[in-house]
Amino acid sequence: MNSVPWDFFFNPRSMAIVGVSKREDDYVNHYVRTLVEYGFKGKLYLVNPKENEILGFKVYKRVVDIEDEVDLAFLAVPGEAMPSVLEDCGIKGVRAIIAFSSDSDILSASGSRGIGEAIRKAVKRWGFRVIGPNCLGIYRPSSGLCFAHGFPKEPGDVAFLSQSGGHAAAMGWLGASIGLRFSSIVSYGNAADIDLPDLLEYFKEDPETRVIVIYVEGVRDGQRLMRALREITSVKPVIVWKGGVTEEGSKAVATHTLAMAGSWRLWRAALTQCRALIVSSLEEAAYVALTFSLITEKRGYDKVAVVSISGGEAVSAADTCSALGLKLSKLSDETLSELKRIVPRYGSSINNPVDIQLAALDPDTYGEILRVLARDPNVDGLLVLQSMEWPALYRGVEGFYELVDTLCRVRKGEGKPIFTVMQPRLLHTEYVKARDQLLKTKIPVYPTLKLAALSITSLSKYYRPPTLK
Repeated sequence: MNSVPWDFFFNPRSMAIVGVSKREDDYVNHYVRTLVEYGFKGKLYLVNPKENEILGFKVYKRVVDIEDEVDLAFLAVPGEAMPSVLEDCGIKGVRAIIAFSSDSDILSASGSRGIGEAIRKAVKRWGFRVIGPNCLGIYRPSSGLCFAHGFPKEPGDVAFLSQSGGHAAAMGWLGASIGLRFSSIVSYGNAADIDLPDLLEYFKEDPETRVIVIYVEGVRDGQRLMRALREITSVKPVIVWKGGVTEEGSKAVATHTLAMAGSWRLWRAALTQCRALIVSSLEEAAYVALTFSLITEKRGYDKVAVVSISGGEAVSAADTCSALGLKLSKLSDETLSELKRIVPRYGSSINNPVDIQLAALDPDTYGEILRVLARDPNVDGLLVLQSMEWPALYRGVEGFYELVDTLCRVRKGEGKPIFTVMQPRLLHTEYVKARDQLLKTKIPVYPTLKLAALSITSLSKYYRPPTLK
């Protein structure tokens, strides 16, 4: 089989969209408009045998009618038309294809998987390579490739490889809302040709990608996947969300992407052995990826100091950290002595978690406490439960922003990572402004303690893997 022409997938000079409609509510019409909006850097050619002009573009009857070379073709045609369109692509010399069309004919009385079989035959005959079928394709902001409105236009360093198109779209939108930015999102669907191990081999070498996230339901060659994971986790963190981990989930997988989900017990053991980081939801995948993207210091984060304005929150933080295997630092005698001097006595506690009560409202005292903790050699990072309402109600919104400024100054000045839990219960506009400032200073912001603790634990697992016995 021919090698994958990756540059034609991720940096195409020209692209044919086959099956586009004039209807604005048609997905492929939306896809063309999205490519235009996101500044696709190549030439676009639209193909529909029944139209002459769509969205201001000349429309060709067939791919072979296009005068210029075509690097990439996006195919959105009915199953019965797929063999002839693939043949046209082969004759034209197209080397890379995204098959959007769904292989729904598994539900036919014969059980035939027609589109997938047609793709495999065409790949063998013509030598091009195919992502799909039943996929949305590629989002690559540096090339202007995008399959959904609302995705971030600025590139990042996280790649998301998803067997589900719905999860691929949801990750792009979630990323836009939490400050996560991507080098690529690839929706690869039923994987009739290019499968997850192929994609991993590409992103291992991709200079735009530092962190890889996967949603996978099944693969054709499990041993090859594990080999690829072992190689890539030695240089880049890989976060894996496995679909079909229950009996009912496995049944759903079989009708979704036609994959064999396999035993979750075996998957989990293999992924752990390969040093992949296992998550169980879109939100977990996104926030763990955000953490790796922002925290670039490559060292362990085994022990943290927790800072809270509330005794109840401090207790909850201790429970959550313990449940997820994240240890609380044993503060040094020098640190305890300093905290005893700084922290107000009323209702507070200087043990870890550090419940600082009213000191959390004064930026100078707050900053002094954070610096003392950051300088403790037993502390790998600070987990700050940042209240919005109490500072805003007591000192006004500007008083809250002063506390955010303090967090940023400590992060820059002390060098120790800070992880912040902050929720926009009442102050949504103010939250966005504060969150963006924190993210710009490389401080991840989480909506829940559990997501924060899971993310820090993932850092620790990756940068300080357990010693093999």
